[in-house]
Amino acid sequence: MHLTTSVQGNEHDGYPSNKIELEVQESIRALLYQEFGNNSESIEVKVLHGDAAERICEYAKYAGCDLIVVGSRTHGPFRKAILGSVSSAIVARSKLPVLVVK
Repeated sequence: MHLTTSVQGNEHDGYPSNKIELEVQESIRALLYQEFGNNSESIEVKVLHGDAAERICEYAKYAGCDLIVVGSRTHGPFRKAILGSVSSAIVARSKLPVLVVK
């Protein structure tokens, strides 16, 4: 496994940069395996740093994705105005098609 990503660098690849991130990535993979079994092998888990919407859009472009699929939870209008919405920001920024799943 490749672990050379630097938070300070141009870390498009999404590989963990330290032991904690590697452990989190492995925990997510274990949960995916519990849910999807062997089908989870085709799911990639990446670790990105910074503004979530910006980094997801950058990574999708870097990886040559055709579609971004993102989940959305319903927040009240006041909470959404304060916290913002990653899914809304991805829809606004992405040059790729975005599927928002509730």
